[in-house]
Amino acid sequence: REPLCKSVTDKTLTATHLSYGGSFPGRPTGRWSNGFLILDFVGNLILQSASGETLPAANLPYGESFLDSPTGRWSNGLLIVDFVAIALSLPLLNPYLESSATFDHGANFAVAGSTALDYTFLATKGVYNPTTNLSLGDQLNWFKSHLNTICQTQTECQKHLSKALVFVGEIGGNDVYYPLIQGKSIQEIYTYLPYIIEAITNVVQEVIILGAVNVVVPGNFPMGCLPAGLTLVSGGDATAYDDMGCLNELNELALAHNNYLRESLAWLRLEFPHVAIIYADYYAAYQAILRHAASFGFDETSLLRSCCGIGGPYNYDDNRKCGSRDVPVCSNPEVIILGAVNVVVPGNFPMGCLPAGLTLVSGGDATAYDDMGCLNELNELALAHNNYLRESLAWLRLEFPHVAIIYADYYAAYQAILRHAASFGFDETSLLRSCCGIGGPYNYDDNRKCGSRDVPVCSNPVQYISWDGAHLTQEAYRHITTILFQDILGLPGIRYIK
Repeated sequence: REPLCKSVTDKTLTATHLSYGGSFPGRPTGRWSNGFLILDFVGNLILQSASGETLPAANLPYGESFLDSPTGRWSNGLLIVDFVAIALSLPLLNPYLESSATFDHGANFAVAGSTALDYTFLATKGVYNPTTNLSLGDQLNWFKSHLNTICQTQTECQKHLSKALVFVGEIGGNDVYYPLIQGKSIQEIYTYLPYIIEAITNVVQEVIILGAVNVVVPGNFPMGCLPAGLTLVSGGDATAYDDMGCLNELNELALAHNNYLRESLAWLRLEFPHVAIIYADYYAAYQAILRHAASFGFDETSLLRSCCGIGGPYNYDDNRKCGSRDVPVCSNPEVIILGAVNVVVPGNFPMGCLPAGLTLVSGGDATAYDDMGCLNELNELALAHNNYLRESLAWLRLEFPHVAIIYADYYAAYQAILRHAASFGFDETSLLRSCCGIGGPYNYDDNRKCGSRDVPVCSNPVQYISWDGAHLTQEAYRHITTILFQDILGLPGIRYIK
């Protein structure tokens, strides 16, 4: 068979580490993921056979930072897919094979140790999967079986999937890792790449045909920066490594995989212009963390070392992995002194734009108000507070240079919503009025607050910024959170799912 690889340039939004085509039709209400490692729960394998129970991720220290118990995640805590769920206000995913689980908001079909390539293909190359004979194709079959339980017709399934965010990957790492540990050369593994990408692309194509319109396809991490890769592949002399100490040969292999994948996704976007096919650039994101480690709170002396591991310069031994007997865990996977390393400190909202402030403080004449109708005096007070706070945080950053101390600009986020209210779906005639309240031009009475007897609630809170005069509506908080993510992560102009 011919591999699905064609030469097309795919534009990448490097500020967001995402490239995508189309637009998001709507905010997802469900989410499914297929793939290895980052979007991967070993839970399916544990439930599948007794042998799965022996896998390291079934035991501590895996999961020690999340409920202090192993959950099948190959980390000390949450994974990327979990943080995506949290950002979208969705529950964490359950593994598909967990019979007692609910799947109202999606399911995870991933299998630990699985490959993109079918095991029969690997067998023709003299490669075997030491963990499972399940591949990405098997996960797709589970996906289809699950669809049959929640929708009866193609139209119904398409409607269901149109509200979902579907992850396909990150997968392909094991297709490289297994041949490496079984003695295959990197040059030979390059010949597998077109077939790996074809397998991934075929699955993406199938989920789109089934009805998915929001699909995220992650690329691979820089394998030459991972302790496993650095340990398994000898670099020879210093020229084999980059300035960060990563192995060039493995990173070039990962980049080749990612370039093939992006080219294939570009063709799929032409074939399915109505679908948002998003390339998630895990490689660039990992490199950004590696190169700016101190600002993220990481120990710069341990960037290429495992937290949970033993032996060698990278604290990794493929025969004594994390979770094995007597393999230690670092003492500080997340914290310092007391001791957070990622701290967000929000400023104050523009108090002069809140119904409570506008009601309690009289502005006198029109000059006391700005062009939005907010009270200048109160807003200046809020700005003074925020400026003092930012100055103090600047000093703290000097004192604790290894800690990410982030100022969350609530003031600017609120102002952005206020000045572009219509584009966020708010009623421009009610921007300074409470949804839940009574009396006066701002629908606020300090003696008859929201929750008091006979104090009414507006019929359309999603069109109001203020909930009770002093606090905001859920809809306002949602948009502000998105704006803050853009600001904190340095992603100006990133599109988000409404």
